[in-house]
Amino acid sequence: MKKLFFVSALLALTAALKAQNYQIDVFEAYKNQNPETSGSIWQSLTSEVYLMNMSSMDKLIDEIYFRNKKKRMRGSVSSVFITAKFDGTAVFNGIEYPLYRFKSAKNGKFSDIKNNNSSLRIIEAMPVSSVFGDKTEEIVSMQLELHNSPDIVSAFAAKQLKTLSSNMTAASVPAMKAYVKEISALLSQNLENSASVYSFSTPVNISAEENAGEKSVNSIAVYFFKPELSDDDLTLGGQVKENLDSLLKNNVQNINPGHLNTLMGYQNYPYIVCVNYKTKYSVNINKDLTADKLALRKNSLNEAFSQGRINADIYNMGTELNKFLNLYVDIKKNAKNNAGHFYILKDYRELRNMYYRTKKSHDGDKIFEECFNEVYLGYIKDIEDNFLTDGLEDIKTAADLLQNGAKEGLKQEEYEKDLTLLKAVTLPDTSDDEVLKMKDLISRTETLLYNSFYAPMISEFEKAPSFYECQRLISYMERTKCEKCYLAIKKAVEGFKNTVNENKDLGNWGSDK
Repeated sequence: MKKLFFVSALLALTAALKAQNYQIDVFEAYKNQNPETSGSIWQSLTSEVYLMNMSSMDKLIDEIYFRNKKKRMRGSVSSVFITAKFDGTAVFNGIEYPLYRFKSAKNGKFSDIKNNNSSLRIIEAMPVSSVFGDKTEEIVSMQLELHNSPDIVSAFAAKQLKTLSSNMTAASVPAMKAYVKEISALLSQNLENSASVYSFSTPVNISAEENAGEKSVNSIAVYFFKPELSDDDLTLGGQVKENLDSLLKNNVQNINPGHLNTLMGYQNYPYIVCVNYKTKYSVNINKDLTADKLALRKNSLNEAFSQGRINADIYNMGTELNKFLNLYVDIKKNAKNNAGHFYILKDYRELRNMYYRTKKSHDGDKIFEECFNEVYLGYIKDIEDNFLTDGLEDIKTAADLLQNGAKEGLKQEEYEKDLTLLKAVTLPDTSDDEVLKMKDLISRTETLLYNSFYAPMISEFEKAPSFYECQRLISYMERTKCEKCYLAIKKAVEGFKNTVNENKDLGNWGSDK
């Protein structure tokens, strides 16, 4: 089975005061990945960015000026603009996405920004197999806008819309519309003096995730902004590293930015934490299936595969499941229409056999075991609990008998019960394989019953015949469902009667001494 891996995004952060060319360095303090989230069972990726310690932005900017022996002038910095570029994606390749834009107060300070620890969802349930290549780069940039610099927001928007127009495809239309909406919101904030904060709200997404299963953190990366030439040691080790490692090890489903900041315990400068989550594929279960709904289900599976939202392994397993569900729908219809025990039994048997064959063909396959196995069992149980009722309850037992064959060593009552159940199914006069299997099972069950119980009884009777034993045999003959046993008893009884009729001296018979 082909395994698909998501290579953790390489985050490069750069910033510059364009007029003075002052640099803000970025230090990679931590990066780790959860090995349990590799493999094609993980179908979609969700990516979040946590911008922490924004209240320290003033300190960062002041130190940039200080280390360059420049005094920060009142109101010199008008805004902080943070963007992201995703290279290697099918839809947004080459396009930058606006993440944050913070306007400063009149004095150029940012201390009044309220969302100190802010989280953004950048990617929403993007299919790993089709959207990302072997290596995808996520480049996040931060610019400090000066009051006397050109309008970089308008220039940014114009550039992205131009790039967007060349990437437009039918599949990407929903995501493109959302992107244009974000550009519009950014431009509005740029024009409105009252709006101090912009943060994007529509994650990158080609299509809604239809089959969302178990979610788990895939990777965590921590990057610190710091002034150029800063001596601040930002390496994360000890308890902080252990805390971050534990989030990966414990397969955490959601990370709260406030809790994350507490675990980090760092307040000197702003920093960014990138967290990727992966979601396992999950089968959408619908017990109220009809032929029309099943047709829609097949179309949806084909569309998901053609658009790359599921991989070949899952597509093939989904196709197998749809064949199974065809029979599931037929059984429900036949059970409601009283189509006859034999035909319902035959279909129910085939339903179970399809499951056994499919399970065997995917032995040891993690995708089947975790995503499909319980689905098959759930549909079989639904048939048993809700449709094999009102006179059809014994079909499951009959199917078990056909599956397991006649067993040796059962009691006489158990064999009789099995024969009663099997013979309650009216068999059509055909050479259908299932008919032949049923007849063969009945014959073998009768042979086992006869050999283990009736043959010894008849043998003992023939050695020491009596009226009492004859009546006992007759009572069994009248109750048994075993035709072979019935005929053997009948023959022994008739032989006894003939012997009695030939013996004129009846006084020698009839007593049990």
